[in-house]
Amino acid sequence: MKDTVAIIGSHPRTRGNFDFNRTDADVWVFNEALKSPWCKRADAVFQMHDPIIWRSSTNRNDPHHYEWLKNTTVPVYMQEKYEDVPASIKFPLNELIADLFGDYKPIPYITSSVAYALALAVYLKYKKIEVYGVEMETNTEYGHQRIGVAFWVGIAIGRGIEIDFHSDSILNAPLYGYDGSSRIDKEKFEQRLDELKAIADKFKVQYEDAKTAVHGVLENFEKDFKAGLPDLDKLIQAMGQKAYNFGMADGAIQANEFYLRKSIQQEAETGNYLIVRQEFEAGSIESQKQYQYAMVKVYDIAKHMRACVDKLQTCTNRHERRNTSDDLKKILDAYAKVTTHVGLASGSNMENKQWMGLLDQLGVAAGGQEALKLMNEALMGNVPVELQ
Repeated sequence: MKDTVAIIGSHPRTRGNFDFNRTDADVWVFNEALKSPWCKRADAVFQMHDPIIWRSSTNRNDPHHYEWLKNTTVPVYMQEKYEDVPASIKFPLNELIADLFGDYKPIPYITSSVAYALALAVYLKYKKIEVYGVEMETNTEYGHQRIGVAFWVGIAIGRGIEIDFHSDSILNAPLYGYDGSSRIDKEKFEQRLDELKAIADKFKVQYEDAKTAVHGVLENFEKDFKAGLPDLDKLIQAMGQKAYNFGMADGAIQANEFYLRKSIQQEAETGNYLIVRQEFEAGSIESQKQYQYAMVKVYDIAKHMRACVDKLQTCTNRHERRNTSDDLKKILDAYAKVTTHVGLASGSNMENKQWMGLLDQLGVAAGGQEALKLMNEALMGNVPVELQ
């Protein structure tokens, strides 16, 4: 055992910073990495996943990983000692927790294989821990794992272990209150509003066209029972979707208008402006509440709409058909209104979350523009709403 351990993940941005010709450090890697061309050697491998994953040929990274595990002579830390993996070593979880934390409960954050490796390095009392190829950026599936990595880095530092973390994103943030907060320029809100208004205009036209199609079927049926109600359910669903889409764009517009007004007012009163992350978070939470409230109304109106459509289909009398059709049109107006409200809440929620993500990614490669791109793609796509 050397004094230094190098923990090397697979992220290409920094994994190449480690010199595999070094002889002064133990090298730990993860899962299938040792078979990759970039990984020249390893003193241990961490495969902490469920056996269902590593024994299966459906492994998304390497369908032959199980064969490699059965034949490798490199020590492999796993949940248990497995007979079919001769080099496997049971990860000393209980011993580690008892040694480092005693009776402390709950078990500290171990949210990823990297966190397991950091915890073991602390437990084995390495004097220095180097980390490469680990980013866990917040806009990826690994974002939730960052807290465990940060936790164990803190534990290591607290125990006097030297940390050399090669990362562009982890442990790279301004000092709260001292370094100032990242700011979204109000011009971004203005730019976003221009984009959204064009999208909203498009969705409004689509909604009006869908509404016209529904009314056309109803009016034909009012005149002639034999005309029937062809594709009425699909047309109503399409109308509701278009109303939702328009509402979503409008909700995003209202959110940006609010933050733009606030920025202008702050600047007028103080000479500067700043919309902090908590503002977007509060907006997101409130939007989620409004979404739930609106969805209750959607389901209630949808029941009445279904009953009215079923009744209309049995109306052979022309006068009765006209009256029932008029009733249905009123319900459809209410239906469109409430689905628009669902869209409003969804659009506001999405916009607030994306601005939060943009703040989190400000200064990180591809963060800002990529976030705005995703926001536009979400609005331009077909966002399904369960209305039945």
